[in-house]
Amino acid sequence: MRASPPIRRIAVYVDETKDGMYRWILIEQVEKPRRWMEIESSSSASESYRDAMAAGLLVLQRMIDNLDQGPRQSDGRLGAPGKTEAARPLSTVTNSSETARRNSGSHFGFGDLPG
Repeated sequence: MRASPPIRRIAVYVDETKDGMYRWILIEQVEKPRRWMEIESSSSASESYRDAMAAGLLVLQRMIDNLDQGPRQSDGRLGAPGKTEAARPLSTVTNSSETARRNSGSHFGFGDLPG
């Protein structure tokens, strides 16, 4: 059995704007130099922290092919060596039909948001 590529250290956090709105931001830890780098952020603000966090988690979820194994570094088939999936625009991140089915209707395993 072939070993899985290393897991990617990706985090989502929410920032509050000066006007009291909320934006999600995805960051990833890179090795050289060891630091956190922004890889994606919301283009519009949410009225609540909860909605912004849920939206950010959904974006992260769409970037992961297998939620049981988590986000993995590219093994070279998805791009140049050393590149990660996050380097590709989200519109080009593909999900299998099984992943798409599992990813629909929930907020990263936290259930539906109250309406």
